[in-house]
Amino acid sequence: MTDKPARHTPEAQQNVRRLLCAARYIRARKDRSPAGPAGCLLAIAVFAMVVATSRAAAPSGPVVGWGDTAISYVPPGTVLTNIVAGWDLNLAITSRGDVVAWGHNSSPPIAAVAPALSNIVAAAGGQYHSAALRADGTVLAWGSNSQGQTNVPPGLSNVVAVTAGNSYCEALKADGTVVTWGLAGSVQTALPPGLSNIVAIKSLVNHTLAVKADGTVIGWGFNTYGQATAPPGLSNVIAVAVGNAHSLALRRDGTVLAWGADNYGQTNVPPEVTNVVAIAAGFNHSVALLANGTVRAWGYDLDGEATPPSGLSNVVAITAGALHTLALKSDGTIVGWGDGAFGQCLAPERLSDCTWVSAGANHSLAVRSDGTVVGWGPNNSGQATPPANLTNVIAVAVGASNSLALKSDGSVVAWGFNGSGQADVPNDLTDAVAVASGSFHCAALRKNGTVVCWGANDSGQTNPPVGLSHVVQIAASAAYTLALTSGGQVFEWGMSPAAVPAGLSNVVQIAAGFQACLALKADGTVVGWGDTFIPAGLKEVTAIAAGGGSAGHNLALHQDGTITSWEWHGNEVLPVGVTNYIAVAAGGNNSLAISYELRRIHLSAVGGGTVLRFSTFPAYQYIATFSDDLTANEWFALPNGMVPGDGSDALLSIASLGAGPPVRFYRVSRLR
Repeated sequence: MTDKPARHTPEAQQNVRRLLCAARYIRARKDRSPAGPAGCLLAIAVFAMVVATSRAAAPSGPVVGWGDTAISYVPPGTVLTNIVAGWDLNLAITSRGDVVAWGHNSSPPIAAVAPALSNIVAAAGGQYHSAALRADGTVLAWGSNSQGQTNVPPGLSNVVAVTAGNSYCEALKADGTVVTWGLAGSVQTALPPGLSNIVAIKSLVNHTLAVKADGTVIGWGFNTYGQATAPPGLSNVIAVAVGNAHSLALRRDGTVLAWGADNYGQTNVPPEVTNVVAIAAGFNHSVALLANGTVRAWGYDLDGEATPPSGLSNVVAITAGALHTLALKSDGTIVGWGDGAFGQCLAPERLSDCTWVSAGANHSLAVRSDGTVVGWGPNNSGQATPPANLTNVIAVAVGASNSLALKSDGSVVAWGFNGSGQADVPNDLTDAVAVASGSFHCAALRKNGTVVCWGANDSGQTNPPVGLSHVVQIAASAAYTLALTSGGQVFEWGMSPAAVPAGLSNVVQIAAGFQACLALKADGTVVGWGDTFIPAGLKEVTAIAAGGGSAGHNLALHQDGTITSWEWHGNEVLPVGVTNYIAVAAGGNNSLAISYELRRIHLSAVGGGTVLRFSTFPAYQYIATFSDDLTANEWFALPNGMVPGDGSDALLSIASLGAGPPVRFYRVSRLR
């Protein structure tokens, strides 16, 4: 949030700096601002949590996501080489051999296994699980393991292809044999006797097709509509695709044959579908890539999955999920169409340089350092699509199907569902310093410390207590609203999960979840009320977030940049190998965090010395550290006097560090 020195005392400014210390995150002071309510207002509002939303003042960084709606960070310059769609989750393989994911991600996230996802050459997505093939012929699987579908058989090697169905996986080995796991004893994983000489396999739901070396096709699994039984005489096949109850085969001459269920015309191959180079199948639709780089689709089209965008060309790869379709173009961009309930039709954004994240019931928003907003997830009411030309945004808030943006001039912009008037921002609201959104109502904190609410009021959630003032932070969820005053007291109104605990004081931050509330105290401990518990020994917390969903998940950001996450059935699975978190947000069934970005710098000789460029944020002191190995536990600080000045952009000579490799890894952190 932009400081305004003319309106706030130096003491208040100093409190802001103290609140934003500890190198990567927001830390609350135990003592109160001598400047009074106005000073505290700015200090606390800088990191006001908005429906479990947190903002990182500086530096910015990439967004990491886990839970229902996945989002992967795509570094600048990343080249995508292949795409694979599961039911509602997409995977893309990069030229570096790692994997990017987006879409529905209700099971342990791809971020949890990302460090192991290197040298990847192929991938497959099932219902709630995924698998990846490494260049060395080994396989890694992750996600739901309800039927053992991620238990890769020990010693499995020499694999050349993988595929995934409903709760099971299959691997094709170099010797032409097939190995399956998951759904033990089921017809889906019961391989035909003597199965051999296989050169390609494909599954999606409950049946599998395999292409043999002689160009014939064999199938197994569910066969209600004959989908697992290849038509007599089918030969010269080079690829297959399978849907829910239909199948496709691509022949060497570029023609396509389809069979199985045809209730939506998914097996009626259009006559113009010739010169085909690739095929794909969704639940009930079929897709073909033609040699000229265009795409044809047919079958079920209620969500537009069988209607490629007009003018789509230069396509080099296609894939289909349950109700959506993706195309990879020759320039490395991805185009998606069909059902986008989990953001699976959106190309993965390069979500770096973000300063604020907000997670809602299903959709999410992020604010970039340039004041623009990025949205992803369900978009049925336009809630994930910020208004055109929206700029100068410093914070966002997300409701059930609506969104809010707070601009640097104190104005508020709303969009998305407006069934309860939640997108009708009061005309006189021009001095907001924080915003929040519940399911169908919104709240804004004014510069004078008062609160204004609008939208649904069936539970009194838009009726702040009479006389409420000196508010420094607000939060909202479901049908209730919370307010924190400069005296460290918490007020609530509407249908809250439970009453504020008696005697609760010294609070520096509040978070509102669907089933529970959290309060961060000045001593770094956390208090919760409603359907929640606080993990034993939770301390040194600097920021909190409360989410929703059936499990009621919560997040706590610690002074060392790590996160504790918990829900009713235990701890959440957090991304592995990601550290230096600076902000957290919890949504309906998903979580987001901004992680301070480690930058790989190629050193170069300038004027006889080796230099490294840093850009720093005004009003903070920085320390630079380096390591020759990104996985090293110990990082080394640059010598004194070699860190750029406050707010500067400097070239630093590191020749005095002595001989070293031509590539080192650097990161810059603010001093505690």
